[in-house]
Amino acid sequence: MSTYALLMGPDTRLGARIRQVLSRLKVRVEVVRDGLSGLAAATSNQPNVIILDPDLPNLDSEKLYWQLKHKPQTRHIPLIVLSDEADGYLHQPDLTFGDFHLAKNVFTPFALVELLRFMDFIDEEPGSAEAHRAPARRENAI
Repeated sequence: MSTYALLMGPDTRLGARIRQVLSRLKVRVEVVRDGLSGLAAATSNQPNVIILDPDLPNLDSEKLYWQLKHKPQTRHIPLIVLSDEADGYLHQPDLTFGDFHLAKNVFTPFALVELLRFMDFIDEEPGSAEAHRAPARRENAI
């Protein structure tokens, strides 16, 4: 299975880390930095899952969530909502069944891997060498 994830988030460091971790597991990750681009990409590219950081510019995250869940082209796509707060989006009345909340912290990329496994978007076994292989070190790395 080839999984395509759309990451909507302005945090370039977090986006790069998520892309790095997921690409090792054969997940193709597209990163968009604002809500309008995210809505367009979700509508036209039909990802398997959307990872949404609510701190997006150009479109309020609640409006974006509402549009994604009410457009026929995107309402079937599961969302993983990242948040700085431990329970920020759990109390959203519009969070639908099949969508998830994940707190943003240093462990987010790894928690995301486990959540995508739970959602059957990653085939690798949790203990496999491929899943936990460290990236190769470069001699000139700082």
